[in-house]
Amino acid sequence: MNGFIPEDTIEEIRTRSDIVEVISTYIPLKQKGKNFWALCPFHHEKTASFSVNPDKQIFYCFGCNAGGNVFNFLMQYEKMEFPEAVRALAEKCGVDIKTSKERLSQSSRDELYKLNEAAASFYHNLLLKKGEGETASKYLRDRGISEKTVEEFRLGYAPDRWDNLVNYMKKEGVQPELLVQAGLAVQSKKEKGTYYDIFRKRLLFPIFNVRRKVIGFGGRALVQGDNSPKYLNSPETRIYSKGRELYGLSHSSGHIKETGYVIVVEGYMDFLTPYQGGVRNIVATLGTALTTEHIRLLKRYASNVVIVYDSDAAGELASLRGLDMLAEEGLNVRILTLPEGFDPDDFVRSKGAQKFEEQSKKDSLDLFDYKLGLLLARYDKSRIEDKAIVSREMLQTISKIDNAIIKSGYIKRLAERLNIYEHAILEELKKIKSGTAVNLRERHRVPETAQRARDAVHGTECQPSMLAEKTVVGILLDAPESISEVKDMLSPEDFNTPQMQRIVEAILKFREMGRSITPASLMTYLNDEKLNQIISEIAVTVGDIEDKKRNLLNCINWIRKNRFKVRLKNLESEISTAQGSKDNAILRGLMIEYNHLIRSRN
Repeated sequence: MNGFIPEDTIEEIRTRSDIVEVISTYIPLKQKGKNFWALCPFHHEKTASFSVNPDKQIFYCFGCNAGGNVFNFLMQYEKMEFPEAVRALAEKCGVDIKTSKERLSQSSRDELYKLNEAAASFYHNLLLKKGEGETASKYLRDRGISEKTVEEFRLGYAPDRWDNLVNYMKKEGVQPELLVQAGLAVQSKKEKGTYYDIFRKRLLFPIFNVRRKVIGFGGRALVQGDNSPKYLNSPETRIYSKGRELYGLSHSSGHIKETGYVIVVEGYMDFLTPYQGGVRNIVATLGTALTTEHIRLLKRYASNVVIVYDSDAAGELASLRGLDMLAEEGLNVRILTLPEGFDPDDFVRSKGAQKFEEQSKKDSLDLFDYKLGLLLARYDKSRIEDKAIVSREMLQTISKIDNAIIKSGYIKRLAERLNIYEHAILEELKKIKSGTAVNLRERHRVPETAQRARDAVHGTECQPSMLAEKTVVGILLDAPESISEVKDMLSPEDFNTPQMQRIVEAILKFREMGRSITPASLMTYLNDEKLNQIISEIAVTVGDIEDKKRNLLNCINWIRKNRFKVRLKNLESEISTAQGSKDNAILRGLMIEYNHLIRSRN
């Protein structure tokens, strides 16, 4: 199943990794009965439908049907491949992995991590090298960045040479094509076989993921006037996407959890200067607006977010979309606008980190006041038409807030500020709701989906054959000791779909091998996303089946009888076709099989 890590090692890692403990480091879980629940991290919803079963060590979402064991969660959440998820959990639980091969394929994600790590060391050494990195070092000293910060964040320097890194890596045995895959080089469009460094004449900021692996770089130009952009980020690669990563989170995540809130700024220096000054609950976006992935990443660590804008960006209504997304995801959002002429870097160097932190708490506005202030600066609230525009824009935000008390308070404040009747705003809110019907339906869809999942086992909507098959699999997973009683009555071929056949095959194989049969261990063995979803769905919906032995025998008998009926019907159809074509040889064989089938029933 896995060419690199022995299966017994994988199973040891899985059994030592508690799924509740692992998932709770990413999203907040609340216990309800035996299971833990949360808003699903894999689709947008307002009612928790994501369940984690500590007994079976699996998760399942009744809304989007995502499901699996602890490895599958990491693979889906962190966008990891299976071996990478195994290694990540092995590191957490202290299992030493002995691989059967010394190194992975060069095109693997691990190789890209190694290349970016090597590049970070190369560029960092150039920054520290006397003479070579003096321009970049002087820039950092002038901006007040200490040697300790340079070391901690491994800042680097790319000199004014076209193929500095390419030539260095060649000497290390790395082909330029791999550097292209890692986002470190580009192939010349004019000269075939010629490769150039992506970063030249730039101060470099290595970008780390949350596990502090280098996944890319941001580069600030040190020489202006050659038409190159001031800031240049690594291109998208298999391990780096600017829409999923936040600069500095690798170092600040623990501080964010401690304080319960996170400050979001827009640039590398805007992060480094406050962080160096003692403001540790801070992250920076990477030259892009906030995305849904960013917001869900932040939700792992805090429920309160302070967005910091300089005076130039503060008036941009386009930025409000990201703020609305934060509110829609259930986060408490505040916005701090810095005085004119200041960005976070300037502000901290001028007034100090403590003053910056104080302002983020005391002078920040909630989303309602911030957005309304922007709108009232653009529209004349004495004009009825402008009032309608402002109220419509504000209601777009208010409609996304799930808390009824907060929503009611905002509606009341909006009515007071615009001097209009509250019931008129409520009427407009009803119209807005029709525009967000998908989100509202989502809230009611989850219980229905959960019921459909239960119906798949207990049988109101599900076809009888699928109902019986899922019941059998569910009982075998829940009570594997019953396999010995029914093994002679059961074969994978009795099941209709290839997916169910593979699951039953694996269950019977586990019994032959004497391995423990659990949903989680079966998922690791099969390592198939669709099969894992089916197993998760079945496993979370069979717990309340009473008299499992009787139900198991009844379902197996029904499956066998149904298979007999289907095969008999197919044979009758084939016989009729053979009679029509007067193919006596085929007809003779079909009649023998038909008579044998009839005798076996009797």
